[in-house]
Amino acid sequence: QLAVRRSLYDIAHSAPVVIFTSADAPACAEALRFMDALGASYKQMVLADEGFGARQRGELTAMFGVRGLPHMFIGGRSVGRFADASEGVLELHQRGELVAALKMVGSIPDESPFGFMFESEYRKEVCIGDKFGDELCEVPQSA
Repeated sequence: QLAVRRSLYDIAHSAPVVIFTSADAPACAEALRFMDALGASYKQMVLADEGFGARQRGELTAMFGVRGLPHMFIGGRSVGRFADASEGVLELHQRGELVAALKMVGSIPDESPFGFMFESEYRKEVCIGDKFGDELCEVPQSA
């Protein structure tokens, strides 16, 4: 259990925005399209359905009380699922807090006078975790 929590912590802090997804869930695809529409840079971590990936999913639920994927982290902090009623990415967006948070961590350009200090080129990284806890990452050519 400690190894699983450590892996989740390391992944959640490996990029300004990390989105844990599953390979074929419509909600995950919707969340990624939404982030792409915002022009946000992020790391997508696809968790395997079995083995270590299944343990990571279970531990996300145990740690944050949020069942299912996608599960998003901004600046290493859990912001929950995409469309949860009381919390989550859409709720943050509706309250006007999501874009500010993404700018704060450098995921989207900040047009303020000091934004140039944190501006980064748009980048999307896709990582696929296997059932043993290893991951393979690549930057898609379209990103």
